Amino acid sequence: MHQSPLKNVDFGLAKRTPLTERMTFEIRAEFYNVSNHPWFSEMDGQATRVDSARFGWFEQRQRNEPRVVALAGKLSW
Repeated sequence: MHQSPLKNVDFGLAKRTPLTERMTFEIRAEFYNVSNHPWFSEMDGQATRVDSARFGWFEQRQRNEPRVVALAGKLSW
C-alpha cells in the first residue's frame, strides 16, 4: 500500500549580538511544521476490503505535530 510521505517545512532564525568585547547574546527562533500541513496517514481498518462500505477511507487523525514555535536565548562570556 502506498502512503504519502510526510511533508513538514521547518525554519529557523538566529541573531548574535556582541554586548561587550567578550560577551555576546544570541537569540534563536525555530519553527516546526511552519505551513501546519496535516498528515492523515492511517487507513481505516476496513479500507482494503472491497465489500466494506468504508473501502478506501482514511481515518481523520493527524499523525504529525501541529505548528510548533521554540524561542531560546543564550548569553556567552
